Amino acid sequence: MGNKVKEIEPKDLYNLYSDMLNRCKIELLSADDEAIEYEMFEEFDIEAVSFLHKEALLILSP
Repeated sequence: MGNKVKEIEPKDLYNLYSDMLNRCKIELLSADDEAIEYEMFEEFDIEAVSFLHKEALLILSP
């Protein structure tokens, strides 16, 4: 199985990482329960596994 992390440019990875974190703003707390559940358990959970992976963070580190 190939390593997909190395196929993405650091700039693109940073943009995806930043987008993931930006979804968890304080405004999310005022959303309805269904929206919060979706963002946390569908979007953030999946993206956190991908973008907070050790190899992804090594690509983003200076």
